[in-house]
Amino acid sequence: MKRKALALILALVLVFGLIPGTAFAAAKPIELTVWAGFDEMTWLNAQLDAFESANPQWSITWNIVEYEAYESREMLLQDPTTGADVFFFGDDWLQELVWYDVLMPLSQEDAALIREQTSQAVYDAVTDQSGQFYGFPLSADTILLYYNKKIYSEEDVKSLDTMIEKAPVAYPLNLGTDVAAFYLANGCTMFGADGKNESAGFRFNGARGTAATLWLADFIRHENFRNDVDSLGHWGLWQGELGASFLNYEAYDLLYEIMGDDLGVAPLPAITIDGQTRQMPAHTSTYCVGVNRHTDQADAALALARFLTSAESQLLRWELYQFPSSPTYPIASELINDPAVQAHGGVRTHLQTLDSIAYHTPTFYGMSLLWQYSDLLTRWMINGEITPENAAERTEEWNTLLNGGVMPPTFSDVPAGAYYEDAVEWAVVNGITSGTSATTFSPGDDCMRAYAVTFLWRVAGCPEPRSTVNPFVDVAPGSFYEKPVLWALEQGITTGTDATHFNPAGVCNRAQIVTFLYRAFGSPAVDTNDLPFTDVPADSWCAAPVAWALENDITKGLSDTSFGPEANCIRAQVVTFLYRAYN
Repeated sequence: MKRKALALILALVLVFGLIPGTAFAAAKPIELTVWAGFDEMTWLNAQLDAFESANPQWSITWNIVEYEAYESREMLLQDPTTGADVFFFGDDWLQELVWYDVLMPLSQEDAALIREQTSQAVYDAVTDQSGQFYGFPLSADTILLYYNKKIYSEEDVKSLDTMIEKAPVAYPLNLGTDVAAFYLANGCTMFGADGKNESAGFRFNGARGTAATLWLADFIRHENFRNDVDSLGHWGLWQGELGASFLNYEAYDLLYEIMGDDLGVAPLPAITIDGQTRQMPAHTSTYCVGVNRHTDQADAALALARFLTSAESQLLRWELYQFPSSPTYPIASELINDPAVQAHGGVRTHLQTLDSIAYHTPTFYGMSLLWQYSDLLTRWMINGEITPENAAERTEEWNTLLNGGVMPPTFSDVPAGAYYEDAVEWAVVNGITSGTSATTFSPGDDCMRAYAVTFLWRVAGCPEPRSTVNPFVDVAPGSFYEKPVLWALEQGITTGTDATHFNPAGVCNRAQIVTFLYRAFGSPAVDTNDLPFTDVPADSWCAAPVAWALENDITKGLSDTSFGPEANCIRAQVVTFLYRAYN
C-alpha cells in the first residue's frame, strides 16, 4: 500500500511538478524572440540547443528572425516594445539605443563579469556616457600590423621608424582614428585622459600635437610610405610590393592562405618622436548582444545573452566561421592560452592587442569631426604644405576644427547646386546638426521628431529649460532630446502627440515642422482664407503655420495646389526650412 502511494505521488510530481525547487519541478513555459543576421544562424541554432539543455527550468518556444544589425536598430528605435527580447548591435549605436529606451541596463554583477572576461577597451564599449553598463560583448574589430618575415625581423616590427627605412609600408590615412593614433601615442588626449569626457574634446595641439604633426608629415613624405586609401594593402603585401601593411584582424586568414609562414603579424609598433619612444594605440569597435528593456522574460533573456557571449560560445563561433568564411575572432581574455588560439597568429595577436594597447573608439558627436577633418590634415602633408615653420599654426588650426571650428563641410551626397546645399553648410557650421558620416549627410532620410525639436533648440542657443518636470513617458531622462523637448514644451512649440507622449522616434511630417517654426516665431497672425493648397483647408490646425511659411518663403508646397501636410519631412527639407526661417 505504501509503495502504491509513493508511486502515485512520484507520478504526480513528474506530470505536474508538485514539489517546487526539486529536480522534478515542471519547466516554466516561456517564449523568447531573437533577432540575428543570416551569418549568425548556424552558430546561434547550435547555441540555443545548448542553452536549453543547460537551463531545464524553462520550456522555451523560440521565435528566431533573420535581421541584420542595422535593420534591428531601425525597428527598435521606432518601437522597442515590439522588438526582440535579445538582439545584436554595434557599440556605435549604444548611446542611441539607450536614449530611445531600448537597451536594458546591466547589473554591477554583470559589469564585473564582463570586466573579468575581457579587456578595458571592450569593457568601455558597453559603458555609456553616465557610466552605466549595457550589452554583452561578443567580438571586436581592431587594427594589426602584417609584415613579410623575409624582410623584417620580430625586433624590426617593434619600431615604425625602423620599418619605413627598410621597405615600403602601407598605412590607411582615410580613417580619422588611424590618424589620431599618432597624436595619442605622443600624449595628446581625445575626450579627456580616459576618453569618456565629451566636453573635453580634442587636445591634439600644443607642443605634443605639433611634434606629432611634424613626425607624421615626415612619415608621409618618406619614399617608402604608401597611403592605403582603399584598404587593399594586403594585395601589395602578398605580391611582394610592400614590406608591411596595417589592416584589421580579418586579413590574417586570407594573407596566410597566400603567404604561408612568410606572413608575420604583430601589435602596432612604437614611433620615436623627439627622441622618445611612444607606443601606438589601436582603436577597436565592438559587436554586442543586447537585451530589450521591455522584455517580459528578463531573467531568461539576460541568461541567454550571457550564454551567447561566454568564452566557450565565442570559441565555437570562431571555429564555425573560419576562413574562407568571414572570421569572427573571440575577445575573451582567458582564451589567450587556448591551444587553438596559440596556434593561430591572427587571433593570438588580436587578443594581445585588445589586452594591451587597444582603446575603445568613442561614439561622441566630435568623432564625426575627426573623420571629416583628418583628410584635410593629411592632404596638407601630402601636398607639402606643412613645414617646421608653420607646423604649430597648422596643428592649432586643425585642432580648432576638430572642436567645432567653422569650416564648410563637404558631403558626397550633397551635390553642388542642390536646393539644400547652403542650408546643409549653414546647419553643420553652426552646430545645428552634423552629417551621418564623415562624407555623407543623408539628405533623403526621414527626420524624427526628436531631431526636429533638437535642431530648433540648437538654433535658439541650447537654452536650459526652466522646468525639470517631464510629462512624457517616452522621453527618456538624460537623452539628447530631453532638454530640447522640455524647452519646446515651455515655449509652446509643441504639446506632444498627447498629454503623456511626445513620440520622439516618430517621423516629423511637413505640417509638424512648419508648425514648430511658426510657434517658435511667436505664432504671428496670418490670413488663411487664400491658401492655394487643396489639402490644407482654412480651418485646419496647420493652416496658419502653412500660410505663414508660404508668406515668408520658407516653403512653396509640393506643387501649386498641394502642400502635403502628412508627407514625411526629410533631413534636407528640415534644415532648409530652418535656414530660410532664420536667415
